[in-house]
Amino acid sequence: MTLIPCPLYMLTGYDCPFCGGQRMFIALLHGNVTGAFWLNPVLFCLLPYFLLLMIGAFSHKARTWKVVRICYSNKTIFAVMVIFAVWGVVRNIIDFNQFALQ
Repeated sequence: MTLIPCPLYMLTGYDCPFCGGQRMFIALLHGNVTGAFWLNPVLFCLLPYFLLLMIGAFSHKARTWKVVRICYSNKTIFAVMVIFAVWGVVRNIIDFNQFALQ
């Protein structure tokens, strides 16, 4: 299977905050939850948030749920952006690939 290469990694050699995301989803589809976590821990932990965003995007009734409204608030979106920015720096300092179960 050919994965889509990361443009930031190709240009700079540094991992972006989403690097490992494709491999993480493939590991999840194969039932390897531990390996998926170590491929991109932050994205893995924020999967419920993104799931709620998708539910809110496609369900008019779900948009009235308080938890979905919180996910769409400017403060929450900003917080998630800050988390990914910090993760982008941290993941290039610490080699998380050594923990990934192949």
